[in-house]
Amino acid sequence: MKFIFDKNFPINATRILDIFDRQNEMRHCTDLFERGTADTVWLREISGMDNKSIVLSHDGRILRNKVERNVLSECKLSFVYLTKTWAQTPWNDFVWKITRIWPNIVKDVSRIRTPKVFQVTQSKVIIT
Repeated sequence: MKFIFDKNFPINATRILDIFDRQNEMRHCTDLFERGTADTVWLREISGMDNKSIVLSHDGRILRNKVERNVLSECKLSFVYLTKTWAQTPWNDFVWKITRIWPNIVKDVSRIRTPKVFQVTQSKVIIT
């Protein structure tokens, strides 16, 4: 699987997950697009490259923005987002918690056949 992490996800955490998980591809959106590229633009680009990519975000606000939510739906991309509690988590805790839950994210995402939205708390993955 190919995971594309948005600009709100720490780039260093993307690199750590890439080392941790050697079976899946991890790319930060800043590896593929210039900083400041609108979500609507890079989401469309990603789906054009490979609509099997999974978008992972540190911020679920994209789901509250009608235009961005519609683009996500049109592009038929699965979307995984971390809940707000992750934002207040100190870096050291964030790293071990995200690597601890990562296998569950991969397992749950790999089971789906149609695009879904997943919410990730610090202890579980929920299909919304």
